[in-house]
Amino acid sequence: MIGEDPHSFTLKYYRIIEGRAIAGRREIMLGKMTVSHFKKGIGDTFRINDFGYQVVGIL
Repeated sequence: MIGEDPHSFTLKYYRIIEGRAIAGRREIMLGKMTVSHFKKGIGDTFRINDFGYQVVGIL
């Protein structure tokens, strides 16, 4: 898992297979294996420690 600025050049290297790129705070893109393991999808909340992030994209 990495944190990334939504406007970062690094995000251009990832292929989004569903949804969209992150555009703001508390949004997250997940890899397809993570989505499968945790049974998450676009619009779901993915919790890391005590923080919730809205899933907006799948890589």
